[in-house]
Amino acid sequence: GVGDGISNNLWGTSVVIGSDESGSPVEAAWGLPVRSVELIDGKPAEWVPMGNTTADYAASWSNTFRWKNLSLYTLFDTEQGFDIYNQTAQWAYREWKHADCDMLGVSDADKLPLSYCSIVYNVNDQSSHFVEDGSYIKLREVSLRYTFDQDALGGLSDAIGLDQATVNLIGRNLLTWTDYTGYDPEVGQGNFGSAVLGRADNFTFPNFRQFTAAVELVF
Repeated sequence: GVGDGISNNLWGTSVVIGSDESGSPVEAAWGLPVRSVELIDGKPAEWVPMGNTTADYAASWSNTFRWKNLSLYTLFDTEQGFDIYNQTAQWAYREWKHADCDMLGVSDADKLPLSYCSIVYNVNDQSSHFVEDGSYIKLREVSLRYTFDQDALGGLSDAIGLDQATVNLIGRNLLTWTDYTGYDPEVGQGNFGSAVLGRADNFTFPNFRQFTAAVELVF
């Protein structure tokens, strides 16, 4: 069975997984998931789709709340139904540094040998194992704005001719809700022309969280 690798000493052995067109048995290494595509004249004999980088839909939702001189603006963004290739995780498999390779506390039925991680790494060849759903919801921006009118400014308004002062605090990329295991689902390699098209996470910097303060004076 699937969980008998250690108890029955199956790791490193071969198992029959089927038969070819002539009826001869087809063997594979027990418990190892990599299936290579046959090459003919250096080209794949078949193309195997692993994912789709185009989102099913994208949406934004903004709100502005006002109370007297105080204003609060929020913006949420979402993209749903697209895939990311997590090559950063794939490289971690090579070095046995990924959490999936840590077998501490794992039962014998679920335990994997380190060679499993090395084979799944597969010399950095593309593998469906590292294709992840990148759907996310982001709190893209929050802006808190307060306006001091002439009454609030008091004597300062008369002294320097200041009619109004506004203080604005802005935060961007504040929170992300996603099942993607990398740092940021909004990543991609530049050689694809766009992160939206080339959603391959290869040690790509995430979008930074930013905080800005602005003061506006009206005379």
